[in-house]
Amino acid sequence: MKPLVALDCPAIECASLSPTAPIWQDILAQAMTGEVLAAMNYTSLAEICDEPAEVADALEHAEAERGHAAAFAAEGRKIGVDVANNVEARHWKRLREAFMRCITERDFIGCLIVQEIMLESFAVASYGDDHPGQDAGEGLHGWTLRRVPGQLREAVTVRSQLVGRRASRSVATTVPADAGHAGDTRGGHTRMGGSVARAAGRGRAIEVDFALIGHPESWRAAADVLAVLRGPRHTPLPDDDVEDIVPWIPPRPVCHVDVGSITGAKARGLYIDSFIPPDRLDAAYVHENIARVRGAAACAIRAGAKIVSLGGFSSILIEGNFDQLPERDRTVFTTGNTLTVGFIVQGIKKMCALEGRNLSRSTLLIVGATGDVGSGCARCLAPVVRRVLLSARNAERLRRLAAELQAEGVEVEIATDLQQLSAEADVVICAASLASPSLRLGRIAPHAVVCDAGYPKNLAPRAEMRGAKVFFGGLGQVTGGLRFTPDFRGILNRHPFPDVVHGCLLEGIALALERRFEPFSQGRGSITQERVEEIETIAARHGIHLAPLYNADGPVEEERDLSTRTRLSW
Repeated sequence: MKPLVALDCPAIECASLSPTAPIWQDILAQAMTGEVLAAMNYTSLAEICDEPAEVADALEHAEAERGHAAAFAAEGRKIGVDVANNVEARHWKRLREAFMRCITERDFIGCLIVQEIMLESFAVASYGDDHPGQDAGEGLHGWTLRRVPGQLREAVTVRSQLVGRRASRSVATTVPADAGHAGDTRGGHTRMGGSVARAAGRGRAIEVDFALIGHPESWRAAADVLAVLRGPRHTPLPDDDVEDIVPWIPPRPVCHVDVGSITGAKARGLYIDSFIPPDRLDAAYVHENIARVRGAAACAIRAGAKIVSLGGFSSILIEGNFDQLPERDRTVFTTGNTLTVGFIVQGIKKMCALEGRNLSRSTLLIVGATGDVGSGCARCLAPVVRRVLLSARNAERLRRLAAELQAEGVEVEIATDLQQLSAEADVVICAASLASPSLRLGRIAPHAVVCDAGYPKNLAPRAEMRGAKVFFGGLGQVTGGLRFTPDFRGILNRHPFPDVVHGCLLEGIALALERRFEPFSQGRGSITQERVEEIETIAARHGIHLAPLYNADGPVEEERDLSTRTRLSW
């Protein structure tokens, strides 16, 4: 068979042929073929990349795969066998044909799926250390596979890491940059507009007032984003494939966001998804996730965004330390937490009014009290309640916040364990930085008002709360007009009411409409009642108000004025 990739290696003195040499010959041939095919695939990928950096990256990856193939050939010569590539064999040929179909359709995620299949096929299965059986009863093949030299196992591990790391940069073209006019992808237009890519890195054809940095709250949300990006011609990806692919996707703009004000002002922005995998929000991935937020911030800076809101875990990861973000000249960042606090406090007051509660007689519990949002809520609500209970993981920060409130005459109790609190709260704010909905409140008063303001949600789905009135807090509604291009309605804002957005993102939008491009919210401890009132006034001036209250079961109130909250037509 004529080699498809040159495998020039230095001459190596062959060892004597061992009884297992034929088996090794087959193992090495399959491994080398996988590397050769990967080199071919990445070479093909380079032909449809638009950005020079992406072309160079694909070719670099192809060259690395050729080097791995050469290494396997050299290992064969050490034991006196010729290692042939088998790219025309049925299994490998089908993989190559599947990859080329994806290339023809410019389906980059499809390309990644094919590469994932390759990773999960012969090579990884052969060189893994996780074979469950023992030597006995497995025959010669099972015994031999576990004796593969460590250097070969290391080569496969490195290859897996390279594919995961470098393919993540190649998949940046999931939203092709050379597509035509952006339309509603669910209406038949399968590509995202070139204007998005140009704004993000090609000459800034469109002025960008703001950028919103977010990440998927769940795997379902991630799958829905990928479905819109890929377009209706492609079959939705299976859940397992979504979970394999998302960690490879780098931060990138996914859509334009056009917002209108009731004053007639307009602002245009980008939504940039950092693609933090929903199951990687815990401390073990903090450095990886900070790198993703930095990457998303770099996208915003390249696009020329004047102000950037950090949504969800993005602001928690940065913790107001904007020095962790890339250098920028004209782009400012805000955590968005001040407006989030405003909407939480408004929601608490509204729900208490609906339930006939008197806040001045209530005991308020704040979970996650030392965070930027939690401490802001404490400063705003402590003066109007009877007693405040604060819970967080950091005891020293708890003591400092308690001392601050006590200096204002507030009765405060603190605990790092909810079960240690002596009183039952009848108003609760959940604002902890949890990787998943896992919070169980324990001792709260029957029929307590509970605001879950976490992203992801804090409360465990089956938590027992004895008739508590739960609502999701920190959300606002745009009444002057909100449009995503492509159409991500119900995906980026997964709410039962129209044009509802998290307060952290709305802060940047409100400031852009106001033409106040400043880092309004900068980190833990800076949110005061005065600052909350200031951003609430700005938001209200542009028709951004508290969203209708709802929970996992739907609306929690009859919105009598819902019919008046109509969006202006575009």
